[in-house]
Amino acid sequence: MKIKHFKKIITILIFILLLTTNISAVYADNSSKLYYIGGFPLGFDLSAEGALVVGLSEVICEDDIYLPAKDADIKPGDYILSLNGKKVTSAADIDEVLSNYESGFILAEILSGGEKQIKNIYPKKDLGGSYRLGLLIRDYLSGLGTVTIINENGEFCSLGHPITDEKGALLSVAGGVTYKCNITDVVKGKRGKAGELQGIIIRNEVLGAVTKNTEIGLIGKFTCYDDYKNIDKYEIGEACLGDAEIYTTIRGESPKKYSISIVKIDSGDKLNKNLMIKITDDKLIRYAGGIVQGMSGSPIIQNGKIVGAVTHVFLNDSTRGYGILIDKMVSSLN
Repeated sequence: MKIKHFKKIITILIFILLLTTNISAVYADNSSKLYYIGGFPLGFDLSAEGALVVGLSEVICEDDIYLPAKDADIKPGDYILSLNGKKVTSAADIDEVLSNYESGFILAEILSGGEKQIKNIYPKKDLGGSYRLGLLIRDYLSGLGTVTIINENGEFCSLGHPITDEKGALLSVAGGVTYKCNITDVVKGKRGKAGELQGIIIRNEVLGAVTKNTEIGLIGKFTCYDDYKNIDKYEIGEACLGDAEIYTTIRGESPKKYSISIVKIDSGDKLNKNLMIKITDDKLIRYAGGIVQGMSGSPIIQNGKIVGAVTHVFLNDSTRGYGILIDKMVSSLN
């Protein structure tokens, strides 16, 4: 019995050893994987899942003034998903439903606070003879940001933080298009107000698509662009306190490296603020004042490896800001 028991223990130990070896191999493969580094600007148009309500308006009629949307308890920040069963993604979709309206209420499917609701909304005829709902909507969101990393399949992640709606909630994105972008100027930040990159989105040069908006930024894929394959590849590294660099574009389309210092690390932070950084590059401080909006997603390089990306700027000191650890972004592409 003792011999059999001893053999059983040996078998369990061998199994544990093999399991540990396999886990180590997985981590080794992930850490040694190479990614193309970004640092260049990207223009984008994002389509929301539904039409985003950005405001409510009055409908002036012959007999009175009405607020149909407000009376139906529709609020700014809500999404109109469908009207009478027709999917809504734009103002044109709403106009089409209203052009066929005759009487009674319209059944509206709403996304409010992350929950789907059904509302009855009664259109009103304005002085021009057209039915209105008293809604101000936004069809899509446009902007620019910085690409962080790209894998061999052309899939990229950018920004390092999510795109949010008027309420600060994660914007529900149905898809989007990415374009080449040229940075033309930088507006320096002032105390209490962040600066920003200004650029031209070149919409006749489509680069690819946005597939989703996540807590770590926009995820997409380059389908009409493969110049990134000429960019250097980097291994994923672990951040430490001390000197580092950011790779970002403050003029034109080509990124450059600028010196920074990582002054604090908090790997447990869940708000994309794992790294506290300080800009130490005199040229970047003179030209941009430090970190500005549009730099979000700029890769952070340390000891020859990519360790994170810029996400935020301090409003009271534009030479300081936050960054996200690269591991969080890499996981979105795996």
